[in-house]
This record gives sequence, structure tokens and C-alpha cells, in this order.
Amino acid sequence: MAPDSKESGAICHLLRCHLLRCHLLRCHLLRCHLLRCHLLRCHLLRCHLLRCHLLTSALLCARSGGV
Repeated sequence: MAPDSKESGAICHLLRCHLLRCHLLRCHLLRCHLLRCHLLRCHLLRCHLLRCHLLTSALLCARSGGV
């Protein structure tokens, strides 16, 4: 009876390790996805701010040139 309980304990341990590995991999993939989304958002925000800056500069130039 002792070997059976030892064997089932080993199986539980392996299963726990496998589930932990799956969980860590999922967390890592989620972190990578979130980081990619964050970097994309930063890039888009930078592009938007640059466009706004260029548009504002163009308007100021046009206004000062017109006056």
C-alpha cells in the first residue's frame, strides 16, 4: 500500500509542476501581450502628439505669416 500512495504522490507532484509551468507560461505570455499593447499605445500616442505638434506649428506659421 505504501508504494501506491508514494506513486500517487509523485503523480500529484508532477501534475502540480505541470500546472504551475502552464500558469507561469500563461502569465509570461500575458505580460508580453500587455507590454506589446503598451508599447503600441505609446507609439500611437507619440505619433498623435507629433501630428498635433506639427499641426499646431503649421497653424502658428500660417497665422504669423498672414499677419
